[in-house]
Formats: sequence, structure tokens, C-alpha cells
Amino acid sequence: MTGAFGNLGSLVLEALLQRDYSVIAFDVRNKTNARIARDYEKNPNVEIQWGDIRDSTQVRKLVNQVEAIIHLAAIIVPYSEIHPDLAYDVNVRGTEHIIHAIQEMARKPLLAYCSSFAVFGPQNQPPPRTLSEKPIASDHYTRHKIACEEMVQGLQSPWAILRLGGMVDSRMRHRGLDQMKYAFAMAADNRFEYIHPRDAATAFVNCLTQSDAHNKIHLIGGGSDCQVKHINVLNATLGAFGITLTDADFGDKPLYADWADTAESQRLLQFQHHSFEDFKRENFEAFKGIRPWIKPAAAVIKRVILRLV
Repeated sequence: MTGAFGNLGSLVLEALLQRDYSVIAFDVRNKTNARIARDYEKNPNVEIQWGDIRDSTQVRKLVNQVEAIIHLAAIIVPYSEIHPDLAYDVNVRGTEHIIHAIQEMARKPLLAYCSSFAVFGPQNQPPPRTLSEKPIASDHYTRHKIACEEMVQGLQSPWAILRLGGMVDSRMRHRGLDQMKYAFAMAADNRFEYIHPRDAATAFVNCLTQSDAHNKIHLIGGGSDCQVKHINVLNATLGAFGITLTDADFGDKPLYADWADTAESQRLLQFQHHSFEDFKRENFEAFKGIRPWIKPAAAVIKRVILRLV
């Protein structure tokens, strides 16, 4: 698994271990990833491999040892737009390295590739988004995902593409000012299909053994209970700290995590177990200890946040 210690990767890793898989956990070594990896250092079913997906030699060596690959590693928005060359090397070239390694193998592993609802482009038509629609490249990130989807579909061996909706939870990993600026630039009433990271992890793990799900693209969203607006997501996040936002606090840019038709993906992969309200409850519970301290200053903190973004 690439991106093994990211927001999604660590949950996929947990789900794999619960089902007694042996996993090569591959990721870039940094402080956050090293801290998360410590929980798995003594697990006999986990082999931690630090490296860079841009290293074709290392990628080939690891691919040659496995029966399936879950490819999660990527540079996402907004960093893909700030550092487009680096993002291309990781997102596209890294995927090319995996595909070339698979093509060289006699016994070819399944490739489960993590894509995004982002490939549907801006929200300029009524929902839901369906697989009958042609992907639209609207920035570097979507261009990368579309290119990778095309490469994966060209494999002569088993593959599955899982396009994920908007994914966030209470762990608050890998957050920064650039992401906050991006979130506030979006229009408050943009549609947002939420997917709980644990449900996304379930979809990836179920995909490994569900042969009917192979050689297909899957829309991995939370379903009707997770079809909300962008402002709902931000209020569920910052609301846990006692901060409430209004429409006037947002910009006017379109968001591309539109509502989608996930019925067939759910039928095959059986992954939808959490609602948006579950996420909201989890978030409020996670920060209940500090909310009473922050809430009295919420108006001031909100002004500071809006000034920064």
C-alpha cells in the first residue's frame, strides 16, 4: 500500500490487519508518518518501507513482492496547484512506475487506484454525477487523476478505480493555512458528498476479494445521508470548537465534490456505514474538552481566521 500512513492510508492499514492481511506499508518518512508508523513497528504482519514513489527502482522491487496494490499516495489540492511539477512527478510519474512494474511481472497483482469525484469537474449541472459522464480536467490535480485513470484502465491485468467523495474526520491530520484558504474560497452552497474515511477504507479492502468489482470504476460517496453543502462541512468542523460560519464568510468558487450515484458501488462493495451526522457527532465529541475554553472567544477567533484566509 502506498501512502500507508496518511489520513486514509492508516485506516486502510487497520482494516487490512483486522482481516489478517500481510502488508508492505510504503510511504515518505516525515515526523507525522514516523509517529503513526510507531504503532505498527512490532506488528509481524506489517513491513514498513520508507521511500519515494518517484524512485522507480524501489517501486519495482516492492511491487514484485505482492499480490495486490492499494495505491493511495498523492499530492492533493491545494498543494498540487502550489507545486504542480512535484505533484505531477508524484501523482502521474509515481503511478506510471507502479504500472510499468506490474506489466513486467509474470503473475500480475490487482491494482486498486484511489481517484476522486474531482474528475467530474465544476458543478454546472444537476446532480447526481454518474459514470456515464466524461471526466473534465479543471486544474492540475484533476488532470493528474484523469491521466492516471486512463493508465490504470489500460492494464491487461485486474484493476479497480475508486473515486472518492469529500473525506474528512476528527483526526485533523495534515492541515494547514493553504487548505483553510482553499476551503473558504469555495461557495457556501456548493454541493458536497461526504464519505467517512473508515467507509472509504472498507471499500478498498472489500475490493480486494470482490472479483465482480474488478476492472470497473466505483463512486465512493456516503449516499443520501452524506449529501450536504460545503457550509455544513465547515460548520461541522469549526463548530466543534464553538465557531459558527455563515454564507457571507465564504467565497464564490465552485467545488467539485458533487453528489453522485453510488448505488452500484454500494451493491458491490458494501461500504456505507456512517452518515454525515456521525462525522459531526464524532467531531464534537473529540473537541468537547477545549470547546468551553474557545467558545467565549469564538467571534474574535473567527475574525482572525477570516483575515488569514
